[in-house]
Amino acid sequence: MTHPLNDAGGFDGSEPDAPFTIHGLYLGRRPHEETFDRDGLRMTFRGWSYALEEYTEALEAAGFLIERLREPAATAAGGRGAGKLSTLAARAHVSAHTRR
Repeated sequence: MTHPLNDAGGFDGSEPDAPFTIHGLYLGRRPHEETFDRDGLRMTFRGWSYALEEYTEALEAAGFLIERLREPAATAAGGRGAGKLSTLAARAHVSAHTRR
């Protein structure tokens, strides 16, 4: 699951210290569309984004118990590609991890 912050905004430039700005609202359901070009291929992802609280409420309603919630920081050795995701991963959380 992509961390909701990843879909909520973007950096205001390519500098390492550029501010990250949330465009519109973070809370609530909102449409999301983003296109990426990589290795000569163009991919467009469309869907809905929700605040992290809405994901956890859905899990709770389904009978899941969250024992811990971690947001691991990315490392330089993470092997991520260049661009928004790698820059965001170095400064914020971009995914949620689950275990059985």
